[in-house]
Amino acid sequence: MRFFEKMNRANLFALVIALFCGVFYACSSTSSSSSDADEEDVLKNNGGTDSLSKADSLKLDRFNVAAEGEVLAKDGQKYKTLTVGSVTWMVENMNSEEPLLAKSTCYDYVESCDSDGRFYMENNYSDAEKVCPEGFTLPSIAAWKDLIAQGVDFNLELAGICDKNDTLECHDNKKLARYLAYGGEAIVLQKDAKGKISYEIQSVSTYGFYSLRCVKNRSIVTKLTDLPLCDASNGNVPITMVVDSLAYYECSASDEKWLVSDSKACQESERMDFFLSGDRLYVCDDRWRLATVSDVNVTCSGDNLEQEYLLNDKRNACTKEGWIVLEYPASELGYCGSKQQGIIATTSNGMTYGCTKNGWKEPLITDVYGECDETNRFKVVEFQKKSYFCDKGGDWRVPSALESSIGFCTDSLEGALKTEVYNLYKCESGEWYIADPLEYLDPCNVSKAGDTTLVSTSKFLCTGMGWISGTGLEDAHGFCLGAKNNSVVEYSGGYYKCIAEEYRWNEENFKDYAPPCDSTSVGEKITVGGVEYTCSLDHGGWYVPFVIPPIPIYPTTYPSGY
Repeated sequence: MRFFEKMNRANLFALVIALFCGVFYACSSTSSSSSDADEEDVLKNNGGTDSLSKADSLKLDRFNVAAEGEVLAKDGQKYKTLTVGSVTWMVENMNSEEPLLAKSTCYDYVESCDSDGRFYMENNYSDAEKVCPEGFTLPSIAAWKDLIAQGVDFNLELAGICDKNDTLECHDNKKLARYLAYGGEAIVLQKDAKGKISYEIQSVSTYGFYSLRCVKNRSIVTKLTDLPLCDASNGNVPITMVVDSLAYYECSASDEKWLVSDSKACQESERMDFFLSGDRLYVCDDRWRLATVSDVNVTCSGDNLEQEYLLNDKRNACTKEGWIVLEYPASELGYCGSKQQGIIATTSNGMTYGCTKNGWKEPLITDVYGECDETNRFKVVEFQKKSYFCDKGGDWRVPSALESSIGFCTDSLEGALKTEVYNLYKCESGEWYIADPLEYLDPCNVSKAGDTTLVSTSKFLCTGMGWISGTGLEDAHGFCLGAKNNSVVEYSGGYYKCIAEEYRWNEENFKDYAPPCDSTSVGEKITVGGVEYTCSLDHGGWYVPFVIPPIPIYPTTYPSGY
């Protein structure tokens, strides 16, 4: 109290403020630590992948190319279409006008265009192709041949033939049709009573008028057999990608066959067009490539945040940054967002990951199985494709060399015996200890001489005076007992003779049992017990060549002082 009495009010106030600040700082520090803890990656083991997010497969039926459809011409008229292979045909005669770019007329000037379509002129002053709908062009003669060979009903209209001489002259209405083709050619078609179509190829006349059907050539097909006919008349067929071979092909008019092309572009008219081949969706973007979720205009907004879709075997997720393609392990486990925070999951190849605020990360073994405490003591678990053992020291650890061979000492093996490299081990309290096998054998006396037994996997023989353990030689040829007396065996490059009365295999002289050394085996070498023998008649048989040791080289100069 005297201390406060000596202080004036100002100093007392300052002390109170200082104490308050100190307490406040301590509280703030505690609060900060708690906040930091909230930000840590907290994981929980969900025991597998059952609760992980699922990705929906996008419905791709809308991208199937319909066999029958329609196209809008530049003047707004609609025309029916038919897709045959990689070519989409108009199956109605063109009846649109382009007065500035293409001259056209009706049959005999009569207003019959609505039933037969218009006739178009192709010369330096009239470009009939300009009438075609956007993305459509003139069909080649090869395309016409292919269409006729397919035998499909393409609604052939026999509108007749018209030419401009002094006046317009038209003939063979309902009997013939003359269609304009690519490259200054035309095709004249007629149909017999059985409906069979025949044709004749002509060059385009400067003063001729022609019926017109336009086509759209697609520059992608699924199989090589889907490629259209390739011959000398197929001049405007685009370089085409074949999905099955992941290669582009070009029609060689001179060879009249499709050849692999270095060019890998799709047509400008196909830009952002789609092609569905099986469950693969492709899009034209300079070249044909696999489409993404963004290409197909699937909305990514707050309403479907963290929604996932499968497209072209890739898993896509809607995030705050937009659609992203998920990389492994998210490609298998799903997007690591707010819905999966804290979850631990295992991939199909056995790797374990935890969903944290920083994405999928490899967790600690304690995140998955808890601490190595009394509840886990002497348990074996699989983690990141490795076995771990909770030892009595309180640590999760991988197996030692011994444990890799005979396994961990678990509760179920308490007191068990196992042998490794002729050593006997006993499992006690989570550890293997070397045991004396004699402790587990009955007394060996004269009455049991010659008896054999096993302790774990170790073999033992009673000599009447005590037990002896087997070695690799005994594993290969058995113990040396009466029936084997004086027999000689080969083991690990050496020769051994059974001395039955002593229960032992005696190592013999190699030369006494070696194969013959004669003129047929001169120069042959045999290694026995780490020693190499050579067959030489000059040396009287098998001998060990003398090797002259290298002569040491001494320095010719010496350091000063020597």
